[in-house]
Order: sequence, then structure tokens, then C-alpha cells
Amino acid sequence: MYWALVSLLPTLENRAGIPLAIFSGVDPFFAWAVSSFLSFLGGFTAYLLLRYVEPLLLRTPLRGLYSHYISSLRRRAKKYEKWEALALPLFVAVPLPGSGAYTGALLAYLLGLRKGETALGLFLGTYAAGLLVLTASVSLRALV
Repeated sequence: MYWALVSLLPTLENRAGIPLAIFSGVDPFFAWAVSSFLSFLGGFTAYLLLRYVEPLLLRTPLRGLYSHYISSLRRRAKKYEKWEALALPLFVAVPLPGSGAYTGALLAYLLGLRKGETALGLFLGTYAAGLLVLTASVSLRALV
């Protein structure tokens, strides 16, 4: 079940958890459901904790790195402000580094989205990304 733990890790999320599970012999749909749920759970938990963690981060030596990352994300978020809750699942669904549930949670936090909107957006986005990764992983496994 190490693949399930990988699904909780930022950046890796279900993009790594699903292929690991499938190539370990786990049922593909079970891998998709569990891995996507854990990615969602990690991202939503991060969203809930951000208002408590951000003030702490700004008081540490990591504040420069965090501020740089936030300013970069704010520039990217400008594109999504108009669409807000509709853009979140699309942003999270892109299975590329820098656009997963954790980054989506930070984006939702910066846009000031409510808990319900964020939860739905992250849920839909992680499951859509999981479907893309599932399709690619099953296809690749069939070739090997």
C-alpha cells in the first residue's frame, strides 16, 4: 500500500500513486478511486490548514521562498479570478507538476474560495486527473 502514501505527497499525488499501484498489480479502478481520494484529502487538508500555517511560515527563514512562490502563484491566479470556482477543477485536473491538489488548494486560498467550492473543485479535479493518469497507465501497462 506504499502507492497510497505516495498519493498523499505534494507534487507526486495520484500522478505517481496510480501508476505505482497498477504496475504493482492493484486493480486499476481501485487504484484510481483510492489514489484520487487521498490526493483530494491531502489538498483539502492543506487548504484548511493554510490560514494557520501561513503566519508561521512568514516568521521563518523560509519566508523568502514562500513569498516568491506565492507571488508567482498570484500572477498565475490572475487568469483564474474571473472563473474562480469553475477554473479550480480544470487547474487541478491537469496532471502535470505544479497543478495538483496542493497547488489548487493554495490557489483557492489566495482567491478566497469558500470551503464548499474548494472541496468540490479539488474533488472533481483530482478524480479527472486520476482518470487521465489511469488511462495512460493502463495503456502503458498493456504495451509492456
